[in-house]
Amino acid sequence: MGKSITIILLSLFVSNSFANTTGRQVRQVRDGSSVIGVGILKGDKVKDGFTLHYLSLNRELDNDFESGFGFAINYFDVLNLDDGFKGTFFSYSPQFALNYYLNDGPVQIIIGGAAHLVFGSERINNQTSNFFIGPQLKETFGIKLADTICIKAGGFQLWHLGSEILPSDFGLTAGFDISF
Repeated sequence: MGKSITIILLSLFVSNSFANTTGRQVRQVRDGSSVIGVGILKGDKVKDGFTLHYLSLNRELDNDFESGFGFAINYFDVLNLDDGFKGTFFSYSPQFALNYYLNDGPVQIIIGGAAHLVFGSERINNQTSNFFIGPQLKETFGIKLADTICIKAGGFQLWHLGSEILPSDFGLTAGFDISF
């Protein structure tokens, strides 16, 4: 009796392994979605900010988490009174995003976040050129309608090592995404 159970379990394991290697997918992933979004930022030093981003997201079936990678282009109108700088700041940032869905249905509530690795160079009074690099974090709360449009708001923090114009800041962000 014990040998027959072992043989049955072993045969199930082998047949499952064979099926997996012949194209059967064990983890079923919902169709991946591409996302284009825009956002505004206002902080202590960021007087006005604008970001445009693209993401490629995946979510496994029966899983409340969605994650993916993409990139963002950021523009900030900076008023740094502490260091005496006023000007504009432009950067590019690859990013990783993670969303958690609190419910399913036509209207979904989402808690999300994104981690950016921001880098670029800044020129001060056409004399000094500084290379900067650092993280930018966003935490958002959103409402997704019909799996297509997501309206979100939250906070952001950024730290740019090597930057004199915008070395660090925190503030609020709001925006929307369109999934396709």
